[in-house]
Amino acid sequence: MTGGYQPTAPVRSKRLSGISWAIGGMAPSLLMGAYSQLVLYYLVYQVKLDPGWAASLLFIARMADLLFAPMIGVISDRTRSRLGRRRPFLLGATILTPIMWLMLFNVPVSSAFASIWILISLLVLSFTYSLYNIPHMAMANDITDANTDRVQLMFMRVAFGVIGGLLGGLLPLLLQGAPGQSGYTIMSLCLALGCGAPMAVSVIGTHGSNSPAPSAPVNFFTMFKGMSTNRPFVFLAAGSLSSLLFAAGQFPVMLFFIQSIMKLPVSALAVFSVTINVVALVSSPLFVMLIRRFGMPLMRTVVMVLGIVYSLSFAFAQPSEPIWGLALRSGVLGLVFGGWQLIGSTMRADVIDYDFELTGRRREGLFSAFFSFAEKTSAALGVLMVGLMLSAMGFDKTLPPTADQGPRVTQGLYLAVGILPAIGYVVALIMFHFYRLDRQKAVREADARRIDQIPPDSQPIGLDGAGLAADGAR
Repeated sequence: MTGGYQPTAPVRSKRLSGISWAIGGMAPSLLMGAYSQLVLYYLVYQVKLDPGWAASLLFIARMADLLFAPMIGVISDRTRSRLGRRRPFLLGATILTPIMWLMLFNVPVSSAFASIWILISLLVLSFTYSLYNIPHMAMANDITDANTDRVQLMFMRVAFGVIGGLLGGLLPLLLQGAPGQSGYTIMSLCLALGCGAPMAVSVIGTHGSNSPAPSAPVNFFTMFKGMSTNRPFVFLAAGSLSSLLFAAGQFPVMLFFIQSIMKLPVSALAVFSVTINVVALVSSPLFVMLIRRFGMPLMRTVVMVLGIVYSLSFAFAQPSEPIWGLALRSGVLGLVFGGWQLIGSTMRADVIDYDFELTGRRREGLFSAFFSFAEKTSAALGVLMVGLMLSAMGFDKTLPPTADQGPRVTQGLYLAVGILPAIGYVVALIMFHFYRLDRQKAVREADARRIDQIPPDSQPIGLDGAGLAADGAR
């Protein structure tokens, strides 16, 4: 993977590569949607694990990104191969991901090694997500340049990502039609195909896309330390982490909340998920126009405020509430999802370009690794937090899903679904207020680098302090 590097020729048009790349965005969306909404429920009610222990297994698997997510980013930045910098990683994930879905939702429950089976499945699935998503996100900067309408490219990825989420939203219907392990087995087959196919399209369709040569190797810790000098990145990371941390705890217990608090059937989760993704898909073109008309900062604020309103609305959810109340809430979340996927993806790409302007180094993979790591770490901490909270409050896994769990568990579900996510959106709103791209600073840094590259004996008089002194002496 490290020999014989040659820049890939533009065999296919950038547009075709961009569309193929965007189609590949279906896989991470489908994977994370199923992972966050269905795995904890499956482990508690089908495998009969304690929610605290099940959440701990999820936490361990996702925190494994502490080891391999940054390494994947750095290695993909430095890779030289006939397939380019990113595509070898996409190919490996395309092979492994379907296998892991088949393992995860077909746990041998009666085996004494069930927990080990689950942990291995979760660890490898977490690894394959990073193996695919980090290089895939970094490819946006390989496919586009500063003169390309990046908002339009990100819109395509968001649109296909929403389609992946829409397919994932239909999965609970399989549990309604085929209860028990048979439903989960069918679900695992659907996930294997649903993730593997768009991954393969992305691998094949981006063949020949322009991939800039990697920068000279730099010590990993030096690269990571340099990221902290990128102030827009710092505030983007802080805002994203805060919103993800608390929102991540909502989705794993949403099905618990729908059945135990709202007394709705498992198919209501399909209504919830499908409505989110349909609204997100329809609203994405609207957000493209609104961003161009009113600017990114204002629309970013609007999206965060909608997130606060959506989250707090669950504090008023009652068992007598009709299903359209859940659909209305999910419609608001669809606006948040559609807007933030577009805004967040564009901001991440802008921050990566800004870093190149500041430093002259290409480290798209490292930045993409950090964002992926932040996403999965937040999700890990979120699910661990709510899982341990439910166990501490006396959650009984032997009761039917629609049974009352008692006032303490009920209070915990309201807290996890309504209050904590609202706090996360408020903190994100504050962080994003300080997000600024200082293009003038980037220009000054680029000019300084060009001057430093000029040999001393060829610098014009007056270029630096020594030259000025010499000029004055004359």
